[in-house]
Amino acid sequence: MVGVDLKPPTVELPGHARFVQSDLLTIGPESLRELAPAYDLVISDAAPKTTGVKGSDVIRSLELTTAAVELGLALLKPGGSLVAKVFYGKDVDQLIHRVKRAFKMGKAYKPQVTTAGSKEIYLLGRDYKDG
Repeated sequence: MVGVDLKPPTVELPGHARFVQSDLLTIGPESLRELAPAYDLVISDAAPKTTGVKGSDVIRSLELTTAAVELGLALLKPGGSLVAKVFYGKDVDQLIHRVKRAFKMGKAYKPQVTTAGSKEIYLLGRDYKDG
């Protein structure tokens, strides 16, 4: 298990967990391959510091989630899975199609329990095709 975040964890991690303090927009897959050559699952709950300006927040969310998806695609084992949160808006459909092409099962999902008015959706990919 490897976690990446701008801020260090505030809880003690289990012995098998590793943490890398870094920015998703700048970290490359090679630094994470040093900790594990390939991954079964990539989960991204990355979100920008929101400003309240919906258009700006959506753009920044898309940028972070795109970086997380591309990093995941570079690290996943064939057959691996991906879950990534993104604020839905302009150009997110392109990222949804990227996930659909990369996995045997890829889709966008909005849980029913999502707060009314929330733009959060989840990109789900199962059974990575490996390239």
